[in-house]
Amino acid sequence: MQQQAVLLVDDEKYSSYSNTCTIFSSLKTLWFWTLPNLKSICVHPLDFPCLEEISVNECPKLKKLPLDTNSANNNTLREIVGSTEWWESLEWEDETIKSTFAPYFK
Repeated sequence: MQQQAVLLVDDEKYSSYSNTCTIFSSLKTLWFWTLPNLKSICVHPLDFPCLEEISVNECPKLKKLPLDTNSANNNTLREIVGSTEWWESLEWEDETIKSTFAPYFK
C-alpha cells in the first residue's frame, strides 16, 4: 500500500480564514510525533502569537516550519525540540530566518 505525503493545513482553505481572524491565536504547543508522511504544515508561514514550543519527532519528510521573519517577533517561543539531523535538514527561505530560530533549538 502506497502512502501519500500529508499537508496539515490546506493552504487554500487557510487563506480564506486568515483574512478575517487568527485561527491559531491561542495555540501554545505544536507537537508532531511519529508522522512519517507529514511533508508540510502549511505552504505559507502561519501566525502563532502565543506559541511557546514546537516539538518534532520521527517526521522525516517535514522539511519546512511555517515560520518567517514576522514569526521572529513572537516573544513567547521558548523552544524547538527535535533531532539534530532533522534540524539540519530543514529548508528555510533564507539563512537569516534559520539563525533567528537557532537559539530556540534543543
